[in-house]
Amino acid sequence: EAQFAELSASDFLSSFFGQSEGRVREIFTHACLAKGPVVLYLDEIDSLARAKHASEDDTTRRVKNELLRGLE
Repeated sequence: EAQFAELSASDFLSSFFGQSEGRVREIFTHACLAKGPVVLYLDEIDSLARAKHASEDDTTRRVKNELLRGLE
C-alpha cells in the first residue's frame, strides 16, 4: 500500500545554480507530506553521493548535503 517513486541522478540535477538542491528538498518534502508510507528508490545514487573531498565543486557539495538531510 506504500507509494513508490523511482528516482535517478538526473531527477536531482539541474544546470541552473541552486536548483539541484531545491529539487532534492522538493522530493523529500513531497514524500514527507504524502498520506501513508513512501518508498524512494534512488537509482544511480553512487554518482551523486561519492566520498567528499576537498577538490569537489560547491554545487556537488550542496546537493550531497541536501540529500543527507533528506535521508535523516
